[in-house]
Amino acid sequence: MRIDLYTHSTASDGVLTPAELVELAARSGIDVIALTDHDTVGGVGVAADAGERLGVRVVAGIELSSRYEDRAVHVLGYFVDPANESFLRHLDEMQA
Repeated sequence: MRIDLYTHSTASDGVLTPAELVELAARSGIDVIALTDHDTVGGVGVAADAGERLGVRVVAGIELSSRYEDRAVHVLGYFVDPANESFLRHLDEMQA
């Protein structure tokens, strides 16, 4: 099984749309990807739909930006709920 647990789409700073990212994974023989865009889960639904169509499992993920002792820290999260209203409000606040 081939897995990539760190991908970014145009929902943040990637160069491929979420669907294109899944299409590339399918063509490359990757079985599972995690979409871990910066501070957004906006592309997860489209990626999951493409994954179902193409036979690639898509894990809902995120790369959260934070700070610790004046340093930028990026925290990866996996199996997040992209429909959780409280989580989405927090993301909106972070981006504002």
